[in-house]
Amino acid sequence: TETLVQRLLSDDYTDKVIVTTIQKLGLALDANHRQPYRQRLKPLRDKRMVFIFDECHRSQFGENHRAIRECFPNAQLFGFTGTPIFPENATYRTIEGEAARMVTTADIFGKQLHAYTITHAIDDGNVLRFHVDYFKGGGAPIKPGEALAKQAVVEAILARHDRASNRRRFNALLATASIDDAIAYYDLFKALQAQKQAEDGDDLPLNVACIFSPPAEGNRDVAQLQEDLPQEKADNRKDPNRKKEALKAIMADYNRQYGVNFDIGTFDLYYQDVQKRIK
Repeated sequence: TETLVQRLLSDDYTDKVIVTTIQKLGLALDANHRQPYRQRLKPLRDKRMVFIFDECHRSQFGENHRAIRECFPNAQLFGFTGTPIFPENATYRTIEGEAARMVTTADIFGKQLHAYTITHAIDDGNVLRFHVDYFKGGGAPIKPGEALAKQAVVEAILARHDRASNRRRFNALLATASIDDAIAYYDLFKALQAQKQAEDGDDLPLNVACIFSPPAEGNRDVAQLQEDLPQEKADNRKDPNRKKEALKAIMADYNRQYGVNFDIGTFDLYYQDVQKRIK
């Protein structure tokens, strides 16, 4: 953050274009930060500046956006997103007087300059066409969300992953509906793979990691991350200590597997490390 502030204040031509993260910019503009970054940036208040945001659907619906508007009122903002927020899928709510309204990408950034859809990308040969495999478990019907349904999903993944990933040349992501579901799936992967290894010593288990944000508890990195993740923020209001203990155990497994040393206090670094290994 100190380097970012120095470059913003610099007159050096090479500092005129700055690539940074929304987290660092948020810290620089935080009026309550222990360092007087925001005060130091006051000379830029009336300057003409341009901000270009990637993934603007997640990064611009909270305190960061308000801080940017307050600190740089003459700035011009451009946002890129592959999943814009429309009225029908808006989850961020703002209160004006006594009336509440949902906030969309257009509310934040105004007029759309250009649209390039997935169908354009497929037609241009820039991305592959979709390929979807549907799985239906055998036996008696199982209601979604039941423990047996989760076990059936994990068993299917373990049975099919090598074939689907061309002998593990590719990674896979499993998205869940809640933090509780993520914990349950992680525990099932761990238990079922341990069982397979006990039955077959030559079985090579999949490397499984799990990501969900812990209760912020004053951690600015986590608080800013949760601006983008309203579902996780809401999840963490219910039984937060149990979720935190589960995440600690998951991170301890990760530390043992890869010889690293992350904890709840360095969650953001853990998050980045998992992303790098996926890449």
